[in-house]
Amino acid sequence: MMSYTVEICNDGSSSINPLIARGAFGHVDIALIVGWQCPSPDADAKKEKAAIHSVKLAAIKTIPNATNKSSGALTREAFAELNALRLLNGHANVTPLLGYYGARDKFGSGWDWGGNELGNLSSLCLVFPYHPIDLAEALHYRRLQCFADGSPHQHSHLPHDVVKSVCCDILSALEHLHSHHILHRDVKPGNLYITKDGRVELGDFGLAKVIPIDNVDQIESETGLCTLQYRPPELLLGGNGIVDKVEASRGAMDIWSAGCIFAELVTLSGPLFPGQSVLDQLARIFHVLGTPTEEDWQGVSQLPDWNKVTFEHQSGKELQEITGKCLWSDGVVELTNTMLILDPLKRPSAQQCRQSFNLNDDVVRMHGYESVVKALIPSSLLTEDPIYVGTHSTEHDRLAYAKLCASRVACARRNFPKSLNKTAKQDDSAKWRCKSKPRHITSALYS
Repeated sequence: MMSYTVEICNDGSSSINPLIARGAFGHVDIALIVGWQCPSPDADAKKEKAAIHSVKLAAIKTIPNATNKSSGALTREAFAELNALRLLNGHANVTPLLGYYGARDKFGSGWDWGGNELGNLSSLCLVFPYHPIDLAEALHYRRLQCFADGSPHQHSHLPHDVVKSVCCDILSALEHLHSHHILHRDVKPGNLYITKDGRVELGDFGLAKVIPIDNVDQIESETGLCTLQYRPPELLLGGNGIVDKVEASRGAMDIWSAGCIFAELVTLSGPLFPGQSVLDQLARIFHVLGTPTEEDWQGVSQLPDWNKVTFEHQSGKELQEITGKCLWSDGVVELTNTMLILDPLKRPSAQQCRQSFNLNDDVVRMHGYESVVKALIPSSLLTEDPIYVGTHSTEHDRLAYAKLCASRVACARRNFPKSLNKTAKQDDSAKWRCKSKPRHITSALYS
């Protein structure tokens, strides 16, 4: 009989540092999922003890202050993330939730959430499989690798099978979300994780929203949704990202974000619209795609912030002018063009986008995954998983060795190259002016 436990790599009594990443959401630590071979029921308990059968790497995302102090229940944000993960679990392109529990301290030493009073538990700990890299880090690595000597190499672009494989996985994840009437609302390279097998999984559902199809008017406008460089124009102009019942199930705001990522995969030169503020972001979008009018985007003038700023009229340009001349196209650039239409009602659904790719052949998909591993995962971040611990005599020594291996993996992630932080210059042709005094413009326009 098998049983499994989650083992944290540092309980405060050792010098091991399990930290992988830290951000506004909390922090992510490396951990172990240990499979134990338990004695059979009729065995002599004194002679036969549980033995380690397997040790796999895991990642624990700890969300602090995840409960209300008065009731002890999960906060709305923490519940929304947990609920989305549970609803979407089981899809190949959504990071699986292996478990969750409440914790009283930063080390989260393993109380089962369902069996304890919530009043004293302040943190929510989510357990996921460990992934060697996310897409943001991977693209950053490619730029470091290709431009290390200051000039582009001839192979600076990603192979077409890598781009198609990544794009198809992203669309597969979004199709699954939108079929469950869930919007991710923060699709970006940093929330796309690459498995050691080359598959891409969508994660981080902290901003996810289940859409009440019967009453989309319940969705209020919220500031700060979606990372700025991947935020659609309807959100930048103060909307809630939901136009009507049809659009709600199509997930147009997520489609826009995915289109920005597709362009980034093709160019390998950073975000397509690298704005530094909401106004700057809008100016960059309109400079490339043209300034919208009611004729080509019905309802744009009704968005809350449309009348607060006016932009110089520009006709826009073809996306091919931005992405440059590729040796291959294979429909990716053309598809990206349709995903980056200003009017959200004219953007295709994830299902329609996925039909553009002919990747149903399992052999083709496996070849694509192998190419993703070679092109996007540095060899220094590929590690043995499961961890082999058979050379150690006692279970205690085996577990200690596994924790040491895990800490080395975490150290490699923390020491990952982080140079090459070049900020794109503002294009002089992207101009805007306020229609009223700055104090009348919502704070969201300056965020």
